[in-house]
Amino acid sequence: MVKILQWLVLVFGLAVLQSCAIAPPQSSPPAKPSSQPAEPAPPTTRPVKLEPQLPPAATTAPVDISAPTIPTQLPSEPQIIGGYPEYPSQPDPQSYPVVQQAPVIVSLLDQSDLYVSQGEPARAAASLERGLRIEPRNALLWSRLAQIRLQQQRYEQVESLAKKSNRFAQGDYALVSKNWNMIARARSSRGDANGAQAARRKAAEY
Repeated sequence: MVKILQWLVLVFGLAVLQSCAIAPPQSSPPAKPSSQPAEPAPPTTRPVKLEPQLPPAATTAPVDISAPTIPTQLPSEPQIIGGYPEYPSQPDPQSYPVVQQAPVIVSLLDQSDLYVSQGEPARAAASLERGLRIEPRNALLWSRLAQIRLQQQRYEQVESLAKKSNRFAQGDYALVSKNWNMIARARSSRGDANGAQAARRKAAEY
């Protein structure tokens, strides 16, 4: 009886071993995906470049562009005087310059006019000559002196003084025309008809 039991146990053990050898190995179940979101990677730090600090810019007051600008008047260049100036044949009367006389010259001109009205041309000429010693390039003084010499019938002096006035007239066309008319009268009084006609043509150009 004991041998039978030993034999059954042996047969049962062999059967179990065969079943273990034939059964396929069980695979492990796949891992379930995690429902929690992945943690973000930590930010990488970059070196900060420091810019140099500049001084604050200077502020200027705002400009009012609506205000009118005042032009700066530049000083005029002195004219070089040499010989008789050339004038256009038909000048514009609006371009005649207004010559401002010095107070002492105005006083001497008034004094000369007073002497002329009193019939004293010599004293009138003396007043003008005093003014010419102060301003030897004053065209009006030379012209007034030529006018007095015409009254005194000093015709050669008239032409010389009138031409000198034209030399310093510097664009005063009315005065130039007056001087040429005096030259025409002086030439006519000396019997120079052709010269007088030429002077009158010259005066008509201004």
